[in-house]
Formats: sequence, structure tokens, C-alpha cells
Amino acid sequence: MRAQLEVNVVGLVATTQAFLPAIRAGGGRVVMISSTAGRVATPFLGAYSASKFAVEVLSDTLRQELRPWGVPVVIVEPGSFTSRNRAGTETAVRADRTSLSADAESRYGAALDAFLEFGRKTEARAGDPARVAEVVERALTTSRPRVRYLVGADSRVTVALSRLLPTGAMDALLTRAVGLPRRAGARP
Repeated sequence: MRAQLEVNVVGLVATTQAFLPAIRAGGGRVVMISSTAGRVATPFLGAYSASKFAVEVLSDTLRQELRPWGVPVVIVEPGSFTSRNRAGTETAVRADRTSLSADAESRYGAALDAFLEFGRKTEARAGDPARVAEVVERALTTSRPRVRYLVGADSRVTVALSRLLPTGAMDALLTRAVGLPRRAGARP
């Protein structure tokens, strides 16, 4: 949790603060990289989602605060794109599993296995990160940038579903997608 917040939130704010005088002086703009996870939380990704929710909020407030100086603040929200993150997540989960108690392993082991499989399937169908780079370039260079850019079909579908479905239905959809069982003790 601390590492996620340190890198994705504290580091982002520190970098923005360091460059803001030059951005303001040069008539530039700020582009923040969030994620669909910054709008829709997924099981087992709480720390990551919390960091990206924070990026969303900080971007929104910074946009409001910089408005008097005409500095646009843009949020890019990628969906699933090829990334080394998933391999790191798998390594971290496997390392964490070695320290689980027998009770925790019996409760969460199958769910963690299902989550790892979900990650592998997601990575196998993930998009080319060059698409995200293209959107970042557009956000930086267009004369009238949008406030938010959703990148990837899965991001648009996920956000649309989260707006349309009741919370319970969305929770059921996400937990099923990740492979969590419907009830404790049941297999995923």
C-alpha cells in the first residue's frame, strides 16, 4: 500500500510541483496518467485502485486550482495494456503466499490462484501500450484537450457498466471476472 501511494500519488504530486512553474511560464499543460481502476475498483487491487482514485481527485482539484492561469489538467485513463506490472503482481502474490497462515491460505488460496489466472488472461488480450502513448501525445498537443481520455475498449465498457449497473450487480460482475467464489468455502 505504501509503495503504491508513494509512487503513484506522492511522486506524481512532487513531480508536478517541481515542473509547475515552467509549465505555467511556458503556457503548457499537465497530463496525469490514471487508470480505469481509478474509477472502478477490482478485487485484490485495492492499493492500486486507491492510488489511481487519488490521482483522479488530485487531477480534478489541480484542474480547478490552475484554471485562473489557463493551465489545462488532463487525465488519461488506460484500460488493459501490455505491462510489466502484471508479472510484478504475480511475483508479489507468490511471495506473499509463502507467509500466509494455514487459515488464510485455506480462505484465500483458491481466490488468489483465480486472480493470478485472471491477470494472465488479461495480459494475453491486453492492448499495445503505443496506443496509450498516442493518446498522451494528443492530450499534450491538441489545442483544446478533453478533461479525460479513456483509452481502450475495455476501459469504456467498464466505466459505462459501472454507471449503468447497480453497485451489487457491478460487484458480482467484477468478483466473477476475477474468479472469486460466490460464497465463502465455495470454489471459484
